[in-house]
Amino acid sequence: MRPAFTEVEVAALLTTHYGFTGKIKTLPSYSDQNFLVDTADARFVLKISNSDEPFPVLDFQQQALQHLGIKAPALALPHVIPSQNGALLTEVAAPRNNTHHLVWMVSFLSGQFISDLQSHPPPLLHNLGIFMGTLDKALAGFVHPGMHRTLQWDLKHAPNLTEKLPHIKDSGKRRLVEHFLRRFDEHVVPVSGALRQSVIHNDANDNNVLVDTRNNTAIGGIIDFGDMVYTYTVCEIAIAIAYMILGKEQPLETAMPILRGYQSVYPLTEQELAVLYDMVSIRLCTSVCMSARERSLAPDNAYLAVSEQPAWHALEALQHLSVAQTTATFQTVLT
Repeated sequence: MRPAFTEVEVAALLTTHYGFTGKIKTLPSYSDQNFLVDTADARFVLKISNSDEPFPVLDFQQQALQHLGIKAPALALPHVIPSQNGALLTEVAAPRNNTHHLVWMVSFLSGQFISDLQSHPPPLLHNLGIFMGTLDKALAGFVHPGMHRTLQWDLKHAPNLTEKLPHIKDSGKRRLVEHFLRRFDEHVVPVSGALRQSVIHNDANDNNVLVDTRNNTAIGGIIDFGDMVYTYTVCEIAIAIAYMILGKEQPLETAMPILRGYQSVYPLTEQELAVLYDMVSIRLCTSVCMSARERSLAPDNAYLAVSEQPAWHALEALQHLSVAQTTATFQTVLT
């Protein structure tokens, strides 16, 4: 069950479990609750989980952040703030029902979301690649019981998208997704055993990546580790590319600085580069399929239809690229 704590109730939680007070503001969230906490000295984000969220999933996120703090201390990432008794997760009862929720707190990252920028110059894209490569290099070898979970947003499970196809009412768009699903089945599945696997952030979208306000080509951090999963390592860079090509006329010109940045710190293999086009495409297919499903559940929500359009345009642009030439261009980073 989604939590429904008021800001007054959150203030009480702060005092009881963290020993301080602050100005509280509700932040947007989907299945949980997040609150911005402003104190005289610092800013934090208090997170109240959905009652259905299992402990291992939240512990997975926290342990990963702790690990990254040691392995990649220079990266701007949220830091987990322990409660007064030293706990990273605290169970609390909802005031108006019998549900119990896990509460935790992280430091606040300042900056501007990439989505808010009017343009994305090559130096910024290159630094995004460096950031994600550094993150993945630091996560290499990290293991946790919560990392093996089934998420539709895990590109490993792309074949399951066929179940969502009926939600796409436009036959032309449905055929476009079917085209990329066939490619995935024909070109990725047979070589999947040769692809490295590791824990990845899995959601480097333009509303999770921050830009330094003092330097609009520097990455200011990344938030929301809720979709972390153990999957193909190449998915990380594919996801970053997929979101950054949205609204771009030349997707390959946008992709290459990101790829070169990533490759400079955590090189992809020839086989990973060979499936990168398909991984980028399938992330966009996942996005439009999930959005179409949400739209079928909320047909009056016009925003959902509008928000799909950039992904559809990107898929159309990718379909018109020569896969052989695109892959050959990707593989120039090996030399």
